[in-house]
Amino acid sequence: MNPPKYYLKILYNNPIEFYSKTKGVIASYLLKFNKYKSNDSIEEINRNWRSYSYLKNKYKKYLDNLPTYKEWKERENIIRRCWLQWEENAPKFNKSCLKSVRKYVKDKNIIVIDESNINEYVKFPSYIIKKYKKGIISKTHFSDLIRLELLINYWWTWIDSTVLLTDYQKVFFDSVFFVFNNFHRGDESIALSSRFITSNKNNPILLATRDLLYKYWENNDYLLHYLLFHLFFTLAIEKYPEIWNKIPKYSNIPPHIMQYEFLWSFKEERFEQLKNISSIHKLTHKIDRKKLSKNSLFEYIENM
Repeated sequence: MNPPKYYLKILYNNPIEFYSKTKGVIASYLLKFNKYKSNDSIEEINRNWRSYSYLKNKYKKYLDNLPTYKEWKERENIIRRCWLQWEENAPKFNKSCLKSVRKYVKDKNIIVIDESNINEYVKFPSYIIKKYKKGIISKTHFSDLIRLELLINYWWTWIDSTVLLTDYQKVFFDSVFFVFNNFHRGDESIALSSRFITSNKNNPILLATRDLLYKYWENNDYLLHYLLFHLFFTLAIEKYPEIWNKIPKYSNIPPHIMQYEFLWSFKEERFEQLKNISSIHKLTHKIDRKKLSKNSLFEYIENM
């Protein structure tokens, strides 16, 4: 057998040839320990595309053989958020985000999903639960599976626990299917941001994404790529382009702008500008507080 560096070079330049030569035998090892990593944005796009190409080649036959799903038109006015601990134990910042949802969304029932009530809403294959409990599937990637099961089985909106609302726009909540399109990364392998999703029941794109993720976790004990959900979602929209093309097109860049600035000092005028840029803001509570400016925007939101 050729040494790993030989295969890594092939993977870097041609993922299709890589799969052909390895027959998948050492693919998981090479992709897990891909040494061609950097913080360069162009290299990140290339790395995403290599992983996407590998997955597309490996799962093409499986995806083609999936049944052709049909959409369900039943509707529910419900919003789900997920924090895999008790709501009372959530960070103060996350609680402020939840408070904003309750403030601006008046016409829908808001349910917080945690480990105490998750079994009321979703069921998983036994191997998924087993791998989650062993730590093979992280909380972040288990949350991906939760959102898929919830969106597939009910018509509702999924909002991550660190999404802040500063207004209410019906198009985001009442569309048959809505996600923010990924124009931020500039590569075709990542089609969406998954922090905010509205979907009808049994959406074919989400069903295919879930099936691909289940097939992956059934056969693997490691995470190929942090954005595995997104890569499989891109494969799914290629199977159902007519559904994808109906989605109202909104860029995921505006919802991220506030996050780029919330370590800075809070200024009322700038905060109003950010609210006008987007009514939905993808933020994070995972920050280095030593880097916070005095009277930072982060602290302002945390204490809202």
